[in-house]
Formats: sequence, C-alpha cells, structure tokens
Amino acid sequence: MKKLTLLKSLLLAATLLFSIGISNLNADTYSYSFSAKVWSAYGDQTLNGVTWTASGTSTTFFGYEAARGQQFGSSKSSVSALSLTTSGISGTITSIKVSTAGASGTNATFSISVGSTPFTCSGSTSVSITATNTTYEFTGSGSGQIVLSWSQTSSKALYIKDIQVTYTLPSNPVVATPTFSPAAGTYTSAQSVTISCTTEGASIYYTTDGSDPDNTKTLYTGAISVTSTTTIKAIAYATGYDPSAVASATYTINAAPTITVTEVTIPAFSATAGSSQDQTITVNGTNLTGDITLALSGTDAGLFSLSQQTITPASGTVTDKVITITYAPTAPGSHAATLTLSSSGATDVIRDLTGTASLAQPTVTGASNIGKTGLTLNWNAVSGATSYEVNVYTKDGSGESTLLSEDFSKFTEGQPNNNPGNTDISDKLDTYTLVPGWTGIKVYQAGGTAKIGASSTLGYLVTPSLDLSVGEVTLSFKAMAWLNDSTELKIYVDDALAYTATGLNNTDYTLKSYSTTLTGGTTASKIKFEGKQASKGRFFLDDVVVTKSGSKTPVSGSPFTTTETSLQVSGLTAATTYYYTVTAKNGSYVSPASVEASASTLGTATSNVAVRGIFVRNGHVVVTAPAAGERIEIFNALGQRLVSKLATAGENAISVSAKGVLVVKFGSEVTKVIVP
Repeated sequence: MKKLTLLKSLLLAATLLFSIGISNLNADTYSYSFSAKVWSAYGDQTLNGVTWTASGTSTTFFGYEAARGQQFGSSKSSVSALSLTTSGISGTITSIKVSTAGASGTNATFSISVGSTPFTCSGSTSVSITATNTTYEFTGSGSGQIVLSWSQTSSKALYIKDIQVTYTLPSNPVVATPTFSPAAGTYTSAQSVTISCTTEGASIYYTTDGSDPDNTKTLYTGAISVTSTTTIKAIAYATGYDPSAVASATYTINAAPTITVTEVTIPAFSATAGSSQDQTITVNGTNLTGDITLALSGTDAGLFSLSQQTITPASGTVTDKVITITYAPTAPGSHAATLTLSSSGATDVIRDLTGTASLAQPTVTGASNIGKTGLTLNWNAVSGATSYEVNVYTKDGSGESTLLSEDFSKFTEGQPNNNPGNTDISDKLDTYTLVPGWTGIKVYQAGGTAKIGASSTLGYLVTPSLDLSVGEVTLSFKAMAWLNDSTELKIYVDDALAYTATGLNNTDYTLKSYSTTLTGGTTASKIKFEGKQASKGRFFLDDVVVTKSGSKTPVSGSPFTTTETSLQVSGLTAATTYYYTVTAKNGSYVSPASVEASASTLGTATSNVAVRGIFVRNGHVVVTAPAAGERIEIFNALGQRLVSKLATAGENAISVSAKGVLVVKFGSEVTKVIVP
C-alpha cells in the first residue's frame, strides 16, 4: 500500500510539472523601460508597439530621471490622480510588475486593474510608494484594459521606471492593434497620417466616416492626407491571427485665421473740395475666431470714412463682404491714409489710400446793380477756395465758324450697347474719322458712335490740333455710359481740366447732349475726352462739334482778384454787353473757369432802332434786320443772357420764356422791351 501511494504521488507531481511546463510555454511577456522622457503632455504614446494613454489632474510639468524614470508633476505643479491605460495587450494577463516611486515626502498609493478586475500585491489591492524606486508585482487573472493608478494626498512628483506584463495568448493570437503617426490631436495645418502594425504580414483596413472598419473597407496602402477635422478608425488582419482591436484617432485641424481683400491696390481717389468719391473693396475671411476690425490711420485719415468698421463672421467665415470707402476732402491737395483690417490670430491686411482734391468749377449767378456804366457780377462760393479771379471782356461780334465736326459715322462695327466692336482701333483712327489727326487709347467702334475705355483700363480720345486762341469757343457733344459704369467724363484743353460732364445716361443706351464754353486755348490746342477712372470708366461719344465766334477784349483791370463772391465793375460803356468767367484759387490750385456769363449795361439805342424795328408782338421779341449776319442777344433784368443767335435778313421773331422788362442787343445797339 505504501508503494502504491508513493507511485501515485510521483505520478501526480509529474502531471503538475508537465502542466506547469505547458503553461509556461504558452506564456508571453511584454516589457518597457523608460530611458528618456516620453510624455510632455497627457495623451497617447506608443511604448514597445503598445499604445498607452496618460491622463490625470492638471499639471504643467513632465520630466525624466535616470534612476526613477518618467516624471509626472512636481512640488509646484503636482498631480493628485494619475493613470496609464492600454487595451493593446491581448490574452489572459496574470502578472504585472511596475517599478515606481515618488519624490521625497510622497504620501501616495499605487494599484492595478485588468478588465475592471483589481490585481493584488502581497494580498492587497494597493501599495504605498516611497521615494526609492521599487518594483511591485500585482497578480491576478483578467483580460481587457490594463489600468495603472496613482493617488496622492501630498504635492509631489510621481515616477515610473519599468512595466512588465505576463500574459497567455489564446489559441489564435490577436493581431497587434494598429497605431497612428502623428498621434491624434489638434493641429493648425493639414497632416499626413501613417498607420502601422507590429504583427508581421498584417493588412490594415480603415474608415474616415465614423463607421467601424473590417476587411471590406479601404485597404491602407500609404499615408492619408487629413485637411479638415477627421476621425480615422483602423483594424489589422493576419493569417492565423484573430483581427486586432479597432484603433481610433481624431485629428482636429484648426487652420490659421485668414483675411483677404480682393483689391490688391485701391485706385487713387479724385474729388473736388466739398464733394466726395466712393470706392469699394471686397473682404473675405476663413477660420476666424473673432470680428474683422477696419481702422483708418495716418495724417489725412479724417478725410476718409468707411461704410462699417466691424465685420462679424458667420461660423468663422466672411464671404464677399463689400465695404465702401468714401473720400471727402475739404480743401485742395494730395492726401493719404492707411486702411488696416485685423482679426484675432490673422495676419493684418493693409491697403494704402491716396486722394487728390481739386477746386470745383464756379457757378455764376448773374449780374445785379446794373447801371449805365457799372454792374455787379455774382457767383456761388467754391469749397476750399481762398480767392477768385474774374475775367471781364467784350466781344467783337464777328460771325461763328466751325472748327471741328465729327459724327463717327465710319465707326460701323457693333452697336452702342453690350455688343460694341472688340478691336482697339486707337492706332489707326485716321481710317475711321472724318477729320484726320485724332489720337487715343482704348477706342472701339460702336455702330456710329465711339466707345472709349475698357472695363479696368482708362481710355481717352483726343481731337486734332485746333485754333482756340481767340474768340468764344463752344464745345458740344453727345455722350452716355454703360450700365453700372461711371456717369462722368472729363474734358481737358491741353491737359488742363476744363469741364466735367456729369449725369451720363447709363440705363437705356440713349445719348445725352452736352455743351460748354472752353477757355485758355492756343493756336494749336487739343481737346481730350477721358473717363473719370480706370475701373468702370467707359463711355460713348458722338457728334463732337467745336465752334468759335468773335474775339475778346478785356476791360481795364481785368482779370480782377477778390476773396468775395461778387465783384463791382465800374467805368463801363452804356448799352454794351459784357462777358465774364470766374476761376477759383487756393495757392497753386486753380479750378476750371466757370461757364461764361454775360450782362449788358443800361442805355438807349441811338440810331437805327426804328429802322431795325425792335418790338414785341404776340409774346415774341421781333428784330427786323436789314441784312443777315449780325448777332441778336436778349437779357433779363438781372443781366442773364437768354438768347444769342445770328440774325437772318428781315424779321426775326424770337420766343422767350421770361416776362417783363428785357434788354435786346442787336449789333452795337441796346434797347429795352416789355414782354407781357
């Protein structure tokens, strides 16, 4: 019986040893030793192919000591609760050894759980750590997430030097969980994300739409470009292995806030003192975290204004916001300012603003205090003017002559609407004009009219040389603009601004008539028609006529200078028509001359009145002329000229809108009539 009992005991011992040997053959060990600082912030780190996640209460210090390993916190920035977790180790876990310590004076405990099952060390679920690096072995049986936990009531640093996990693989080992590089997180630019797996021969499949991946999803073949916030999920497959756990990483892309202004440069502003000019800019913004602020600075910033100073983005975006900039000078001169657009985190956008202010053309208001030898000339004040120059003169009454007549009838291509010719003919204008010698830039045919300018290019048209030196020169023309284009064009005589045509029709392609008197010409002057501005400054021109009549004789003392808006002129001849223009001045700045006005001194006709027969009949002023050619002029009681025309032989019945006392000048004679 004893022998049998001994034999049974030996067989039982052999069986246990065999079982232990088989178990050890199936066991595997994972280990990692900290030889440098791994964590500089809470989050994921890959340690020997396994992703561990560090989390804890707030701390701003992460460090490393050779003896005690990775450091979390310090006495000035401690962590009261710390954990390292992973789900990257498969199989049944039976032992976890961790070398850990705290700083001197630490009052902390350390514990481990696997799949929510607490492991024990020497029969206890937690141990108290000291300032000396010590290896603690926790044992148990579990699978799933491993959690290493520290908790302290002191304010000290915590350390971990080594991790060793003993586990038993299942009959089919699990493929290692895929890992991502760079790690999940928040970035300010697009990222190129790679996925890897430590299991040899494993194939990786992934999704970016939030769904869980399997081997029917997209096969990973190379880096994934992430340009916006994206969550990537990945799983790995290998022959003879169970699929890996699903790995997930979210990349938050917060691109830098950006402000853009479509207009790279803002065209120079131009206005007369006391008026204004508007221009617009188009503002866009992306990834904005606050309002866009618009600010004006510089010496002349007060002469510019904005339609709004703040733009509020919608969900961080501003799309095609139009801002109006207004230039409103109060005096002539050159002005400059700086426009700055800014928003938190965005690079400022800066645009230079420049403006040139001129003096407006004076407007005469007629004469007053009219006597036989004197009268008072009047005009409206011009903003920014410090003085006025008044030219007063008589005319010799010689006949009218035509210096230029051009109807652009040879401009046959296209139509004066949305379909003009698209070929610039400015280099061969003599082929198309009735009178040779025209020059220009950006000139096009438009069905019997001339189109000048392109959508963003300033155009102009210049007449041949004309004798504008003596006599009264009158320019008449027809013009219009395209829809949404500027409704102004400028007239220059020898590069000096002489007249600005305003109110150009730009709604239904109908030409509008204009007429003005030109002064300051020479024997070889040229008249230039130019758009108001480069951008949308196109215009159409037709029926240009330049006429001249009479020569001018200044009165004694003319031109006169005054700071007032009226001038008393004496020493004049009775029964004589006088003409005058007014120019505004401020230092070197000079306005265009006003439209010519006229006034007649009082007096009684001394001869030929009965012969000529000046009288009123049926509401008409009748002037009987013995021959054609002399000029008839009719003025109201204020001296404002109502009619100016050349007489035909015989009776000239002239309709006038004014009533009461009128002054009729015929040739060198003046008389009064009353129109009831």
